[in-house]
Order: sequence, then structure tokens, then C-alpha cells
Amino acid sequence: MRPEPFTIAPGRARKARPTGGFFLVFFGHLWEKVAIRVKAGHFVAGKAHALPESSRGNFSVQRLFCKSSQRSLDDKGRLMLPCAYRQALEEQGIASFWLTCLYGRLVACLPADWEAFMERLNGISTPSPALVRFMAKTVGLAEELTWTAQGRVRIPQTLLKEAGIVLHSGQRAEVMVVGMFSRFEIWDLERFNAIDVEDVSQELTARGIDLVL
Repeated sequence: MRPEPFTIAPGRARKARPTGGFFLVFFGHLWEKVAIRVKAGHFVAGKAHALPESSRGNFSVQRLFCKSSQRSLDDKGRLMLPCAYRQALEEQGIASFWLTCLYGRLVACLPADWEAFMERLNGISTPSPALVRFMAKTVGLAEELTWTAQGRVRIPQTLLKEAGIVLHSGQRAEVMVVGMFSRFEIWDLERFNAIDVEDVSQELTARGIDLVL
């Protein structure tokens, strides 16, 4: 059954990229998979055909990174991305990601998610001194990275240092690449193995999430 058309209000759709005959359209907080006309690289505001309500926002772009693996960095800070990560990104037409350091580990975000985060931060008129320091590190050190044809990315030394990943000449550094659905994280292996998982069942329940494991 052909879905009912709907109208994209001007300014709501912030970004789109083609995928499989549809476009992934970012509405500031989630992606929608819709059919939409794009002219000269810009949205043509008007009617488009959405997927059924049950499937909106429920597709692979939200689950790009689902596996974790131990990896090695060479002494130049080069990391081979997991093949599944590269394939998932390339299938969605995504050619880069943003990498920053947050609370002792590296965090990789999709470009659209990073842009939305930057917009919200830039909207804070009078940040506290603590937030200014947070932004200086988290935003100031962030880098947009692309991978080579072989799937390698070179992580800047400043980010590695912030995450406690130490490189020595002629030696490799062991890290854990952790898939977190729409983002992934890179941990120093020893720091990751030392994580003590606490009981967060009460916090999850308070947020309306049932722990079914």
C-alpha cells in the first residue's frame, strides 16, 4: 500500500543523502527514510512519501556499529577500522566521522550527529566555566577523519594522549573498538579491561528501561 504523502516544512530537514532509491533525511534529532526530490544539491520543500510509521527511524543508519573488536595501532597512530564499520558507513554514503575524547576514551560520531551537537552547544549563550573547559577539550580537539582505500585512519597524537593511549617507536598499542549502534568508541585496552561494571538496574528502571538480560 502506497504511504500517504506528507510535507517537509522548510528548515526542518537539515541534511540528506541518497541510499537505495530513498534519502536519509536528518530532522535535527533522528533520521527518516523518505523519498524526496533534491535539486542542485538542495531540498525541494514539498511533498514526499514516508515509510510506514512503524518503520520510521528504524533502519541500519541507527545501528551502524554493533560489534566490538581488539585492534592494534601502529607507532604512527594508524588504526584499521573494522570491515563491518566501513561497509555500513559506505552503504549509507557516509565518507567520514568525527572523533573526540570524552571521559578517558575516544568517541566517534556520525557527521550529522556531531553537527546537531555543535548547534546545541553554540546555542548556549553563557556557558559556565566548567562547560567552557569541557568544550575546549571535547570540541577543540575533535577531528573529522576519513579512511584510506585500505580502511586505515590516522588518529591525531593529541587525541591519543587525552585517551591515555601511549605510542612508542617501533611498537604497537592495543586498543578495544567498541560498537555503540550510531557511534563507536576506542579505548586503551588495559583501561577497558579494568572497567568495573556497576549495577545500574535502578537507574534504567527510573528512565523507563527494563533490563531484560
